[in-house]
Amino acid sequence: MIESWLAFPAGVVIAAAASSVGIGGGILWMPFLLIVMKLGPEAAVFTSLLIQSAGMGSGALAYARKKQIDPRLAIFLLLVAVPGIAAGRMI
Repeated sequence: MIESWLAFPAGVVIAAAASSVGIGGGILWMPFLLIVMKLGPEAAVFTSLLIQSAGMGSGALAYARKKQIDPRLAIFLLLVAVPGIAAGRMI
């Protein structure tokens, strides 16, 4: 139960560390979720992806508000990436 209380402060530290050096947060989230939170690998990967999607989503909204997004490129990347993600999930 005490591990659950560690999740928020750990999240702040992991997000700050990942953002400050420009790496993906998954490299730090996975050990935390597997070792400290004692999640299974499937649950840890899913949780890490959800956490990172929320972070990237907030960044995307910030850029959209500043009108710093190339809509044509964004649509192209979505059309290519989403089927790739779905195909990778099935493997």
